[in-house]
Amino acid sequence: MRRPALAFVALLLAGCAAAQPAALDPEHRAARGVDLYQATLRVGVEAPRRVQLLPDFWDQADVTVESAKLRAPQTRSVATATSSLQVEFLVPPGPATISVQVRARGLPVASGTATATLMPGPNALGISLTPGDDLVMTLAGNGTSGFANGLGAAARFNEPNGLAFDDIGNLYVADYGNHSIRKVTPDGTVTTLAGNGAFGFSDGVGAAARFTYPQDLVYDAAINSLYVADASNHAIRRIDLATGNVTTPAGSPSVAGFSDGTGPGALFNNPSGLALAANGDLYIADMTNNRIRRMTRAGAVTVFAGQETGGNQDGTTSSALFNGPRKLAINGLGELFVADIFSRRIRKITVGSTVTTFAGSSFGYQDGLGTAAQFNYFGGMAFDALGDLLVGDSGNNTLRTITAAGMVGTKFSTTAGYVDGSPANARFNYPGGIAVRGDRLYLSDTRNHCIRVYRPQPTF
Repeated sequence: MRRPALAFVALLLAGCAAAQPAALDPEHRAARGVDLYQATLRVGVEAPRRVQLLPDFWDQADVTVESAKLRAPQTRSVATATSSLQVEFLVPPGPATISVQVRARGLPVASGTATATLMPGPNALGISLTPGDDLVMTLAGNGTSGFANGLGAAARFNEPNGLAFDDIGNLYVADYGNHSIRKVTPDGTVTTLAGNGAFGFSDGVGAAARFTYPQDLVYDAAINSLYVADASNHAIRRIDLATGNVTTPAGSPSVAGFSDGTGPGALFNNPSGLALAANGDLYIADMTNNRIRRMTRAGAVTVFAGQETGGNQDGTTSSALFNGPRKLAINGLGELFVADIFSRRIRKITVGSTVTTFAGSSFGYQDGLGTAAQFNYFGGMAFDALGDLLVGDSGNNTLRTITAAGMVGTKFSTTAGYVDGSPANARFNYPGGIAVRGDRLYLSDTRNHCIRVYRPQPTF
């Protein structure tokens, strides 16, 4: 398939006072050691924001000049966190080939080549870069557990789980084993939004707050806040992103139980998954209570679906049975999807309050239509831009896709490991949370303790 060129431009400009001489053939050197045929060459690469590479940045460019008058190709590698750079050379005049390869996290993501006949003095040339193929890479973390802020591989997580984006592209992570909520900017810079690595329960700002094994989170744009399923505290927490203040709109700290009510009058037992409706209602997978709960912004909690008894029964929301509902996703039609852990099924709740089995039947691994499919253990869920449901099949170490018709497929390999690169070669270890932004898919690779990104080949 032909790939469209990206609107990147490499410009060869004049003025190379800081450049260093390239290795020249002896015939191009004067007796006094002064090159009489010197050409100056400045290579500049600029990437407009709308065509930034993976995930929203590129961090290295390798620029190479080749010429018959050079003993060997001259390459300059420039690290940059910005969308532009410049590289300078001194080269002999004559025919030359200039190539640029742009990298992100060491992986090639775009390249381009141009030829020119260089004249003594300054030279200028334009180069178009072409994007690479689909790619999986690590945005933050490096496969080792820990608790550290930093850029990219310098950051550390401990079994990251749920993911959510805010309106400006910041990614938030329920850092399960670190009992904290982390923030990842588009360039992969990790900071701690709330919590300090120690478990417990307390409201407060930033590091003063305490969580215990937070499982999931969701962003509410209307109030610029995150909701957090604070699973082992059996509570729903809320973080005001403007102030960093953490509060508890529902649940009684560290008290497991079942009760409808408002604020501390509501009781949960291991709330593990969240989904936000268009009207601001929060749906909660109350896992050990085998129910789906609904909470208003005021903190009033009621049962939406399910009963105390666990099971696989479809029907109305009041008669249906769930067996360990763990994760939730809601589509544009307002239909709620439930990853029902112990039944190994994805259940669907229509707007008319009917519960059906959408996909899955038993423990295992099998693609297929509806109940012909099999899953192992569920991580997160999210809908992509095409309306397909993405499911983290954690126990099978892969990502599954489900079409609107219920056809289940497999996105990545099912072999456990930690490998970046093409989708065919990529390896994950217990992928958990999922978030989608544009054409990019973000996964918390739980047992690799990092955040991964999948980017399809860019199209413009």
